[in-house]
Amino acid sequence: AVQRLRNGGLIVELDNENLAGWLKGPTGRILLESHLDSTACIRDRTFSIVIQFLLITYEIERDDFPRHIEAENHLPPNSIASIRWIKP
Repeated sequence: AVQRLRNGGLIVELDNENLAGWLKGPTGRILLESHLDSTACIRDRTFSIVIQFLLITYEIERDDFPRHIEAENHLPPNSIASIRWIKP
């Protein structure tokens, strides 16, 4: 199913997990983008989460910190898009 958003974007919902995985990969992404408008790009869906009691000694500014957290928590590579401190 395809849903058009108010801002002109599209949400594409697939019922085939293999197709969704292929489209997330570099080959599928490039092929789909080549059939869309030249200004179109595919963005991965991201979610914001808040973690309480993260030690302030963690060096979250380091480039490899998200990869380290992914490995420690058995998350897929590059599943953490960004990390930042918040003021509660």
